[in-house]
Amino acid sequence: LEAVRDIVDCILTSRALPTFLGLVLAVGNYLNGGTGRGQADGFEIRALGLLESIKDPNGNDLRHFVLDMFFHLKPAEAGTLIYELFPCFCNVTRRLSKNAIGTEEFNKGFLVSAPGTDEVERFKGELTEAQSLCQQATAKLGASTVFGKTMPVMLEQAKTSIEELAKLVDEASNHLSQLWEYLGGQVLTIRELCELLDNLFVPAELIANRGLDRDWVEPFTSGQSFSTNHLKRIWGLEHSMLFPGGGDDEVPKVQDGAAAAHAADLGPRTLDAEGFCRALAAGIRHPEEFASAAQNHSACLGTRSLGGDLGDIERGSMHPAIEALLFDSELELKKVLGPVETQAGWHLVMAMKKTRGMLSTTIRASHILIGPGRYEPPAAEEVLALATAGPTSGEEGAILQTCRRWSFAVSLPQGFSTALEEETQARQSLLECREKLQGRPGLTLLFRWQCSFITSAKGILSEMPAKATGLLSFNACGDKVELGQLLAADSPAVRQKMAQQGFESRLKWNNDGWQEAGELFGHDDCCDVQVTLKQEGGSPASTWHLKVRPTLLAYAASEPNLRVALCSEHYWFERCATLVRVRDGHIVVRVDNSDEEITVDPRPKTILLAGSFRYGKGKQLVLLQEQGLKDARVEEHIAGNRHKLKLGDGEPMEVDLNETNHCVPLMASAAMFEKARIEYCKDLVEKGGTITDAITGNKLRVDEQLVRLVGELGAMDQVPAADVAKMAFDDLEWVAGLEIGLSDRVWAQGSEGCVEHIDRKGRCMVRLADGSSTPPLPQSQLKKARPIAGVQQDAFSKVQTIRDLVPLLLRDREARMSGARLTQPVLVRAGPGTGKSWSLKQ
Repeated sequence: LEAVRDIVDCILTSRALPTFLGLVLAVGNYLNGGTGRGQADGFEIRALGLLESIKDPNGNDLRHFVLDMFFHLKPAEAGTLIYELFPCFCNVTRRLSKNAIGTEEFNKGFLVSAPGTDEVERFKGELTEAQSLCQQATAKLGASTVFGKTMPVMLEQAKTSIEELAKLVDEASNHLSQLWEYLGGQVLTIRELCELLDNLFVPAELIANRGLDRDWVEPFTSGQSFSTNHLKRIWGLEHSMLFPGGGDDEVPKVQDGAAAAHAADLGPRTLDAEGFCRALAAGIRHPEEFASAAQNHSACLGTRSLGGDLGDIERGSMHPAIEALLFDSELELKKVLGPVETQAGWHLVMAMKKTRGMLSTTIRASHILIGPGRYEPPAAEEVLALATAGPTSGEEGAILQTCRRWSFAVSLPQGFSTALEEETQARQSLLECREKLQGRPGLTLLFRWQCSFITSAKGILSEMPAKATGLLSFNACGDKVELGQLLAADSPAVRQKMAQQGFESRLKWNNDGWQEAGELFGHDDCCDVQVTLKQEGGSPASTWHLKVRPTLLAYAASEPNLRVALCSEHYWFERCATLVRVRDGHIVVRVDNSDEEITVDPRPKTILLAGSFRYGKGKQLVLLQEQGLKDARVEEHIAGNRHKLKLGDGEPMEVDLNETNHCVPLMASAAMFEKARIEYCKDLVEKGGTITDAITGNKLRVDEQLVRLVGELGAMDQVPAADVAKMAFDDLEWVAGLEIGLSDRVWAQGSEGCVEHIDRKGRCMVRLADGSSTPPLPQSQLKKARPIAGVQQDAFSKVQTIRDLVPLLLRDREARMSGARLTQPVLVRAGPGTGKSWSLKQ
């Protein structure tokens, strides 16, 4: 079934096949010139089988003429075509043998003919019969026997396998339907298609009884790949009969003196495949550049869309020339290797990862294949560095990273100019939105629709008709607010984006810039978007409901003396600060109890609202100082949270009050509170010195117990997929580049789902949350769900006992004067009877 999909894909995605068929059409129109069939726009694909019936006086048929033109006028396309059609040629078995009288016979067979619908139905029938027999046997033997316990489980596994097989059959049938549509409605079986193409390029009469050397015949009979050189040999086309002086690929040779002037007339000098590989390798410095070059230049049909990814390679699985590079004892990872030559052409190779097992070593590698032919050389690269202000991460970092382009390009690479323009517009949109809200108190949440999480409240997104269009709206207190439009999925612009962005590419928002959230979002941080589909013929309009959860969020903040808490990667309340002024949409804040001013881009990940405190003269407070708790009295409120306080008999001092450095007295004085705290702790030790074990009932002394703690720093990848599937969305992070297996929870095409199938090329089919399934996707397009790490500070990774934990929970008080909450909440997980209760008392 995967072979069927590969065969269909090689036809649908071939870049050279239209060129070859166009040549056949041109020859046919020439031969039919002057007749009603001499201006045809196309022909039935089965007509390729008729070329052998038209022969010249020398006995060469029309295939000989067409291939002579193709091999010598279009050598690069010829090499590419033979490689692209390799799945078709692989489906044919060829055997050269001798009959009873010693005459050679060249026989062909076919491995795959059609999707196995009949086999699936037969399997289902056998499964039903086996289930019935199992029930009868279980009734006699008993459900508690080994048979009664294991056989139903095995049959359930068989049922799952048959369902997966049926799904693959349906997919293969759908692929065939796409092929028939591509061929203009002509219906061919896989066998007919492979037989047609194989007889066109590898006819039996050219191999049997021709006295060819075994080296030239073996590639056709051993299942190996063959090249245009092998085809030229069996067709006798090593030297063109039509173009003895060479085709368009011949490069005129220039004598020394006139070289420069003549080169200017000829344009760029072309290179052969090996030279092009060397020129290409000189401009590749990183794996990302290697993947990009593979997608742009590689002739390998199976890996081109994957950035050249070959997966994990063991010895004996690849061509010896490639293995010699990868299994070299001095192999360097992420360095360009080669070029090396195989029958398919010239290869550049890059090793990404090396894994040593007990029995073998595997190399994760990628390659770029350049087929035979002549190519324009890639010029040297120049680096275009885009200056950025502030940190670049997420959406901004993806756009504003240093970008590379070829120096012969007229402009920036396709898409980059647009991306840069969109990012510039987005920044301007955010600045305008913040300026519009200048003076509004507090924090105002802003958002953009792009890159949102989208799910369907009811129904399956993939079942929304591809041709359907409609209105996107939001119900605000009974009033319908128009948000945008639903686009048809079969439009060229949308179809191109669907593979990467999924359903999101069908949503066209009226305002695609930054805007105020207002009342759009509910308690679940989602916007309930109503989609009213347009109907033809006056039939009632149908309605869909979407849950849209934006990920691009920001704040507008400009209120004087606004209190905020500064956040970082590890601390959600790192320091408190007061807004001083606004500068270019960013806010300048003064950190509590210091003269330090910081410029911040206000976003949910950088700031939070902090408490505002204002006390009148004479108010008694307890203030945290380096020496401990001190009694303080308010002398004057200055501005914001800043007060003038008097500590005992000392001089008045100005203090920024926040949540962590003061409180209203709970007792008559700070000293009394400190005394009560010590007494409370002593009471805990004396009265709580023992605890009853929940399992054994024994009395245990708390201070004698010791429990070992292991921090989960970096261990979250080991959580079973079944447990990850049950976790709440907010407890997960979505990470690219992790190894993905069956049943893993992943993010694909703008929605979450689980991996339900992985094909032999490592591509994943994902069952999305709405019930639909994706086509096979390379793992580079997926993000794997991973529980958010429990310990994010290195100091906690060294904790082994409760005693090690205590100093970290009693962090230095100095930062608390600035409003810091540096103590990380700690979750201790353990089974029954392992000491959780007395650990808490310790």
